[in-house]
Amino acid sequence: MNKTIIAVLILFLATNIIAKNAQSEKKIDAFSSSVKYERSKDYDNAIKEIQNIYSEYKDDYLVNIRLGWLYYLNNKQDLSIKYYSEAIRLSDNSIEGLLGLTLPYSAKEDWVKVKDIYENILSKDPYNYTANINLGQIYLNKKDYLNAKKFFTTVYNNYPGDYTACLYLGWTYYYLGSNSNAEQLFTDTLILDPNNTSATKGLALVK
Repeated sequence: MNKTIIAVLILFLATNIIAKNAQSEKKIDAFSSSVKYERSKDYDNAIKEIQNIYSEYKDDYLVNIRLGWLYYLNNKQDLSIKYYSEAIRLSDNSIEGLLGLTLPYSAKEDWVKVKDIYENILSKDPYNYTANINLGQIYLNKKDYLNAKKFFTTVYNNYPGDYTACLYLGWTYYYLGSNSNAEQLFTDTLILDPNNTSATKGLALVK
């Protein structure tokens, strides 16, 4: 290989490295500015900073999930769903993306879709804290206490020192008529969170 070819190859590689570095800096700057706008609750400009680079990074997971989050904050739930869904597609159904997708659907009060997403998450990660807690809450609100117990028990068994798990499982046992279990769980909740008014109310009911 002669010196001319070597020089051309070196120049080509150097140019590519410079271009990639410039792209990386552009992306970093856009995210940095977007975060600053988000902190001041200026969601329109936070979104604009990311949309300005979207054509170059439309296949980027972080760009799409960022837009999903920002459109959710800006109460534009259909657009939030669009970008969260794209992020999930790009990441082969990441749990993070699926959890994000529950936010706009919850804002739209589409509980059937939210439930389906949480069940999808649990098919991948059966002990996922958020999916189990929130599915338990959905069943508790529907007065389906046996299913609520199943999901809350999963969380409690893995996080017995979590006051939220203690509290919700306590209320579930109360509604199932198991006052002794409910009393213990309400007591544990107050040990972990002494000012918890819900646990205080529950404890008064079972004594």
